Amino acid sequence: MPTEAAIAGSPPDIALPTADQEVLLRACLGSGERALDAWREWSSRVVLDDIDNGSQRLVPLLYRNLVRLGVGQTEIGRYQGIYRKAWYENQLHLRDLRRVLAAMAAAGVECMVLKGIPLAVSYYEEIALRPMADLDILVHPSAATAAARALTDLGYSPAIDTAADLPVDFVNSINAANFVADSRSDVDVHWRVFLDYWREDAEASFWEASETAQAGDTKFRTMNASDLLLHACVHGIAWNPTPPMRWVADAAMILRARGSDFDWKLASSRARVLGLALPFREALAYLETVIPDELTGVAYRAEVRALRSTRRERLHHRLAVSSPAKLWVAEPLWYYYVRHFGPQSSSDGWWAAIRRFPRFLQVGWGLGRLRDVPRTALRKLWRRLRSVPGK
Repeated sequence: MPTEAAIAGSPPDIALPTADQEVLLRACLGSGERALDAWREWSSRVVLDDIDNGSQRLVPLLYRNLVRLGVGQTEIGRYQGIYRKAWYENQLHLRDLRRVLAAMAAAGVECMVLKGIPLAVSYYEEIALRPMADLDILVHPSAATAAARALTDLGYSPAIDTAADLPVDFVNSINAANFVADSRSDVDVHWRVFLDYWREDAEASFWEASETAQAGDTKFRTMNASDLLLHACVHGIAWNPTPPMRWVADAAMILRARGSDFDWKLASSRARVLGLALPFREALAYLETVIPDELTGVAYRAEVRALRSTRRERLHHRLAVSSPAKLWVAEPLWYYYVRHFGPQSSSDGWWAAIRRFPRFLQVGWGLGRLRDVPRTALRKLWRRLRSVPGK
């Protein structure tokens, strides 16, 4: 499988870590003198007070690795403060997770916990090493409204008005909604694992292959290791104004925890079914440059080399990893709409799909009224035209 060549040929907006972030990753995930050299290089290149949010979230992991390597507290005392803060905040997240899970159970809503909490308690050495900003749960699409009402009863409210009670138009348009409450962890309610790659049978298989995890006395369902890795990789390399470098550390912890038992066949099969072969392969290509020891073995090489993408999937991937500033007004939204909710999913044809598209844009852009869509589209088009060289 190509590594450097694959990365060099990746779309220009692919969210790979910056040079400073990569040095930090090597300090966090490496061992011996190589890790120490990376730490010294990173600390000479950055000012701790000025580092980006993604880098700050890795400081607890850096602190633990440096302690393991024998670095004295006088040199990393500030790192310890960030580590302790992460531990405290994650305890609050666990407290709020227990409340949310209890509310979902009382409402009869089956759910899985995604991302931060499962990774922190099942794959990282200790919970403080994986800071998080919110809680993520997955429910069945048919239970989205019940989940929203359960959170409302718990004192939460949707972050945007169009998500109130999660109406059908909203659920059919995107994959998640954010709920907020004073002095509590934000909760992202997902009803599909991925926004722009989904199939009903594949969504069901995530539930069928899920596992039980435990945080203290709280048990919950979560993805298996193969699905967690795929999820982390695909989200990690999609466009983001701040590259979410934490996915690299997540991938390393998953692979180290499972070792030779990691199910590469399941991960690659899931990627192919969902049309995720290209983003998964590109993410793995980058991981090979940072954590090569975790990506070895006959099973890995055979399964990853077998990943192939179609022309349609390559177009889809280009949209997923491109900065919105480089795309025309509704190009990605139209593509997602046609792929998932267009004429192939109903019997009323293309004309009905075109008539429904303004409503889809309203939800996708978070607009309160349908009549705001034309004005918003024109504003976006004007900004796009002004950004084109020579205009």
